[in-house]
Amino acid sequence: MVTLRQNYQQMLLCYTFSKWAGRMISPLLGAYRYFSIFLALADIRI
Repeated sequence: MVTLRQNYQQMLLCYTFSKWAGRMISPLLGAYRYFSIFLALADIRI
């Protein structure tokens, strides 16, 4: 049986990991969005 404290630690770990992953991923998503807009503009220009 999992104790409440272990469960809480696991939840905290998941929370910090998701925060860290979100902080890492959001700039990548922003860069990808700008890159896709740039590609669309280049496509129109050609």
